[in-house]
Amino acid sequence: MLADSIVALTILSILIAWYCVNERQLQSQMRHANQEVMLARIAKEATDQFMIDHQKRKFNQKGYQVMVSEQAVQIKQNEQLMFAVTKQ
Repeated sequence: MLADSIVALTILSILIAWYCVNERQLQSQMRHANQEVMLARIAKEATDQFMIDHQKRKFNQKGYQVMVSEQAVQIKQNEQLMFAVTKQ
């Protein structure tokens, strides 16, 4: 009887640990996806503005440095390239 309880408790503990790890991974993926959407939105706004006035720009938005030109849009954070779209 005691062995059955220990086995059940072990299985339950493994399942709880597995659930916690998966939940943490899901939250991490959601944060990353939200950041990608925000960066894509910033890039779209920058390219839309470029299409209106055709001027190269460098500006800061939401903690990111955005550089837009005829050939590319680059978004950096602390000199690390976070998002880029180039024209080919």
